[in-house]
Amino acid sequence: MKSAQHHWWPEGVSQFWADSDGMTTQLRPDGSALRNSPNKFGSIGNAHHIKLGEPWDHSIEPIFDAADSQFPHLIKRLLAFESKVTLANTQIHDRFLLLDPFSKEETHNLAMCLSSLIVRAPRFRTEIGRTVEELGPIRYENGLPARHYLIPLNIGPSHLGVTKSMEGHGIFIIMYSDEQEFIYGDGFLHNFCAFGDSSYAFGRCIVPITPTMSVVYFTANGSYRSGVRTVRLSRDEVDFFNGVVQIYSKDYIFYRSIKPRVIKSFTDQKFYVYHYHQHEWLEYFLAGAVEARFSRIKPKA
Repeated sequence: MKSAQHHWWPEGVSQFWADSDGMTTQLRPDGSALRNSPNKFGSIGNAHHIKLGEPWDHSIEPIFDAADSQFPHLIKRLLAFESKVTLANTQIHDRFLLLDPFSKEETHNLAMCLSSLIVRAPRFRTEIGRTVEELGPIRYENGLPARHYLIPLNIGPSHLGVTKSMEGHGIFIIMYSDEQEFIYGDGFLHNFCAFGDSSYAFGRCIVPITPTMSVVYFTANGSYRSGVRTVRLSRDEVDFFNGVVQIYSKDYIFYRSIKPRVIKSFTDQKFYVYHYHQHEWLEYFLAGAVEARFSRIKPKA
């Protein structure tokens, strides 16, 4: 196999982060910034190659082809959905719209695309690497450590497991912003484990998709209507979700036009987490989506 750069921030997504000059800005924990074309960011050399020697050499890159080809269409589709205008005195459960119906195929595509971003991200790779390192200093004949192969070997099944979990049940929230921009990072809030049960009964994640749209997926206790909700966020709420991205990122955050307020969790250059991936305001927000008194709306054609 020839050497290649494999994108954990696929070009079908990063293209939406280009400013009026066609550039995206990358911020590092030390405060340094780099502007470049978005397709120049978010890749790792040979990240998906598994070179064990002929005839066992192979790559997991093709398993992401379906998601990568679907991203541009899916993003444009999601950006066309309607949502309520945020009012300061509106109760949280009155702010959501239910998309009805949202087809099984659309649910699969959304789950597949979110999963592909989660399992390719450097954070997920690091989590696999930490577990692999507990096996000891195992090395192959070519001298490369076992983690070099075991990371991509676990990413593939994880992608299938996370996709299956999210398309089976749970709630998706498509969040929009008018005043503030979302940011992207090398990690996201999620509780999916590469070595866990593929059912992920109580999975959750928050994944920014474009500067004006981010997606939440979660499951909850009790009975509730699964499916897709939309909601429009205030500036302060977008700032909260941008803070979550910084907490769960380590080396990189990206923005389009509006530079985010950098917080200490990111400048520490560590992959942090919320305890049990929960936060008081986030739980309030998610409960609102569960308890919402819906105004139903059909997705635009």
